[in-house]
Amino acid sequence: MTSVHICQNYYKENKSCTFCGPQSLYDWVLLGMFLCSVYYLETIFGRGLGQSTLQSPTFTAMPKTCLHFRYRISSPKIMLKIFELTTAKFELMGTVLFSDQDDISSWSDATVELDDAATQFQIVAEKTGVSTDMHYVLVDDIELSYCPSTGNYLLSV
Repeated sequence: MTSVHICQNYYKENKSCTFCGPQSLYDWVLLGMFLCSVYYLETIFGRGLGQSTLQSPTFTAMPKTCLHFRYRISSPKIMLKIFELTTAKFELMGTVLFSDQDDISSWSDATVELDDAATQFQIVAEKTGVSTDMHYVLVDDIELSYCPSTGNYLLSV
């Protein structure tokens, strides 16, 4: 099976490094109603602006599907944007900010409800301001599963 390149790093200025997990469709495991991923996103931003993208392999559309993940953001100048592919283009579903974290020294959880026709998602880490320090964003424990039957989960952090 051909390897899939799911991580792209866009260099705008200075240094930005991205490390991604395994890049094969076999790394997605279908377990009952859950689609679990061994992918992760770890980006270290330099002083300038930057962006890195984790893009999932294509999956079968499922009704009432939620994307769950854990994250850590080290600076208010970094945000996570979550996109979904439903027809021919990726559409923004939600944004996770530095201020959404309960405790910046530990992992936080986020849940995004995907459209019933979604067949792919992207998590984009974006540094929006210049700084004198290095900053990072980490995304791990990515999981697709059925959304809980109560509440509004368009974006829950």
